Amino acid sequence: MDGPTQAHEADRARLGAPRERSRASSLVRASRQAALGETKVSAPYPKPPWRTYGNGLAIPCIVPTHDVRVPDEFSVVSSMRRTLGMLVYLEYVEPSPVVHRQLLWLSAVVRCTDPSYRVPEGIGPKYYVARMYSDSERSLEAARSEWALPNGLARFHRLGNRIEVNAEDGTHLAFSWKPWGFRFHAPTQLATLQKGLGRIVCFSAEGRAEVQLATYRLEAFES
Repeated sequence: MDGPTQAHEADRARLGAPRERSRASSLVRASRQAALGETKVSAPYPKPPWRTYGNGLAIPCIVPTHDVRVPDEFSVVSSMRRTLGMLVYLEYVEPSPVVHRQLLWLSAVVRCTDPSYRVPEGIGPKYYVARMYSDSERSLEAARSEWALPNGLARFHRLGNRIEVNAEDGTHLAFSWKPWGFRFHAPTQLATLQKGLGRIVCFSAEGRAEVQLATYRLEAFES
């Protein structure tokens, strides 16, 4: 699995304020902060878009809408009071900007309903990330600053096709999977929509992957 990733800060058209162009680089935001007398912090990642490489497991889930909590600026895209969620485990390898492991809970497909923000069109379904865990501080810092993701540090232990995750907030998760069928190549695309620090960020990733179906077993979960 490889491909470029990009983060877009949604244009804001607040009353009495000029519309700003979408911008993805934390370097741009940091330089603007410096102009206001704040400390300039160097970005932990190179300037986006990033080209990443790795492998992972994506488990789609049907989620009742009454179990989903999203920011007031968003609404859940649903059918028959159900929405699509996804549990995603990723391993990033060289030559990705940072080699690390990551677990994400995408709780729902959402849309931005606040007319004060202009979200990029044509990216496809946009998921809301309720939680992200990583074993890299650099990855967590980039996720907070670039994508406004709620996240935490975790330890990952992999033995074959079994993953165990222990996070600092007490979350414990263990699951395994068994691949089956033939492998095929397919394009990949993922987009998320987040709210944080007075801004809305749309993150998108696209690439190509070698895909194989699998069955999975959730062995333990507590949080």
